[in-house]
Amino acid sequence: MLNKKHRNSHLVIVGDGPLRQKLEQLAPPNVTFTGYLHGDELSRAYASSDIFVFPSTTETYGNVVLEAMSSGLPVVAAFSGGVRENLVNRINGLACSPRNVMDMVTAMERLITDETLRKELSLQARDHAMTKSWDTIFNKLILSYQEIVCLHNKVTA
Repeated sequence: MLNKKHRNSHLVIVGDGPLRQKLEQLAPPNVTFTGYLHGDELSRAYASSDIFVFPSTTETYGNVVLEAMSSGLPVVAAFSGGVRENLVNRINGLACSPRNVMDMVTAMERLITDETLRKELSLQARDHAMTKSWDTIFNKLILSYQEIVCLHNKVTA
């Protein structure tokens, strides 16, 4: 769908998995499979991209979403699991219904065609990512655990 309308687009799939070989066979010429990347290679992949697309519905925190945001990439992602911790729809990316291909296609096309929106989300994605640190994340987790313990103590008292 997108490939026919936006012939100058190029999809880069970073990572690896059991379906990679089959997907490579089915992919059109403007799709590149990099395999697993880390360090400088991964940083270069983020830096050379315009949009970060993340369809996973099983992510526990979504660290890759934060990495993309810190590189100034607006995110198109399934609004599920850990992604919900950081993706704010129409603020730092576009949230899609999980497992809804047309929702993702529509969101990607919107960012491909609307440069103003893409730039706005890009700036806000970076700003959001810069507010995050592991200390902040773990402190929030500890507070959540403390709240659960307090609730449990009230119920059992």
